[in-house]
Amino acid sequence: MQVSAENCYRRARMLSGLKQVEAADALAVGMRTLSDYENGISAVPDDVALAMSRVYNRPELRVEHLRNNPVFMDLMGDVDVKNDMSVSYTHLRAHETSLHL
Repeated sequence: MQVSAENCYRRARMLSGLKQVEAADALAVGMRTLSDYENGISAVPDDVALAMSRVYNRPELRVEHLRNNPVFMDLMGDVDVKNDMSVSYTHLRAHETSLHL
């Protein structure tokens, strides 16, 4: 299966091996809604992105999704999601410490 660097939600679904209809059913969204997410027509709500990461078994999708959040990007900068997710958590904890949270 060839996967390009397209929309992160489509890429995650394709890497999981799910067809769009299977993913839509598992996520309890319509096929058109999922298509709109994957084509960048509609913004993916946080709860749907979380469900996608679980259904697709792609925890890195959570960070990819958060890259669209300006507060997250201001706090974290450009996180390398290819690294272990614990690196991202450590990065966040370091920021919290520096901000005295």
